[in-house]
Order: sequence, then C-alpha cells, then structure tokens
Amino acid sequence: MPAYTIVALLALVVAGGAIAWLGDVIGYRLGKRRSSLLGLRPRTTARIVGIAAGAILPIIGLGVAALGSSYVQDALFNIQHLRNQQESLLVQVRELNDTKNQAEHDAEQARGQATEARQEAAQLTTEVDELTNKTRSLAARIAPLQRQRDA
Repeated sequence: MPAYTIVALLALVVAGGAIAWLGDVIGYRLGKRRSSLLGLRPRTTARIVGIAAGAILPIIGLGVAALGSSYVQDALFNIQHLRNQQESLLVQVRELNDTKNQAEHDAEQARGQATEARQEAAQLTTEVDELTNKTRSLAARIAPLQRQRDA
C-alpha cells in the first residue's frame, strides 16, 4: 500500500475522531449552559450540534481525499465525462470485435480457397507430368517412324 494511502487513512481517522470529540464537547457544553440556537430547546440544540459534527465528518473526509488524489477528483468532478468516454470506448470495442470476427471469417474463407487451389495445382501438375510422359513416349515412337520415312 502506498505511503500516501496510509497517511491519508490515519489523517482521516484522527480528523474524524477530533471532529466527533469536538462536536460532542460543544453539544455537551451547550446543553450544560442551557444555550439555544434559533430559539430551540437546549437539548435539541445539543443534538443539532452533534448531528452537524457528524455531517461534517464525511465532507472533511472527501475534501482530504480530493486534495490528495487525482482519482478522487476525477470521481467527484468528471464522472459524467468518464462514463461517456467509457460508453464510446465500449462501442469502439464492439466495432473492433465485429471487424476482427469478419477478418477471421474472411481469412478462413481464404484458407479454404488456398487449399482448393493447392489441390487443383497438384492435380494439374500430375496431369502435366502425365502429358509430358505421353509426349516423350510419342516423340520416342515418332523418331523411328521419321527415320523409316526418310529412308
């Protein structure tokens, strides 16, 4: 685990504990003094201070995380852009997969055609060899006949 992560986690724990303690102390003191905010009863005022301290905890946690990590900043402020980019990349992946599949299909057809062409070439080579042999045997027969004719 990176050192920043360890430090950030420790800072969040310490800050969270300090804020919770501070909220508790302020709420307790407001309750003891029987102070009130906005004309509320002292007990309700103390509870609201405790709730406010609890609400501040995640905000401070997000703030610390956002200050220290560009990933958190991206997640908080650029999420829609990242989702749009992800969707366009998924479309590109699908298109590339389709292109790849078509290319594989075309390659398979080309391999089949190449195999057929090789077989046809082998067959034609065999026929050429047979015709060459026939031509030689005919040439061998013709040579004595031409000598007889000339004689």
